[in-house]
Amino acid sequence: MALRRLYLDTNVLVEAFEEPGSSSGRILALAAGGHFLVVESEYLVREVEEVFGRLFGPRVAAVTLDEMRRFPLHEIVNFEASRDALEAVREHTRDKADAPHFAAARTGLAEALVTWNRRSVLPTMFALVPIATPEDILPALEGASGWPSTEVLRSRWERWAMSSPRSPR
Repeated sequence: MALRRLYLDTNVLVEAFEEPGSSSGRILALAAGGHFLVVESEYLVREVEEVFGRLFGPRVAAVTLDEMRRFPLHEIVNFEASRDALEAVREHTRDKADAPHFAAARTGLAEALVTWNRRSVLPTMFALVPIATPEDILPALEGASGWPSTEVLRSRWERWAMSSPRSPR
């Protein structure tokens, strides 16, 4: 089986820190164990430093960044490398501040951008970068099921979008 490549959004890292036994925490434990390659970006590193620093203090932010650097399998996509992809993904995002994450995930060939933030994209994003919640992919990462297809991930997103007042319309 080919090694999975996943981009973990900041909100997944925050939940993993706050609730180590959550699906996000379990995914982070798998990343720390080298079960998949973590695609990161310079933008993500800056955001993690800012968000963790604001929520938990600069010491926790520094420790979190150090832990990310120690993932056995990780790759950092620099901003210049993802510049072309940024233009491609921008029109598929509602929150333009999230576009650099999707551009880096696309440039880094991530199979999914793992996030709890479903509202930042339009359904057309799935053709460029599939999005998944931790709960969408955890069973596959733990070997309990097969990997969900882009169609399955999009269908789950659409079901959420039909029921959520926060969804893009």
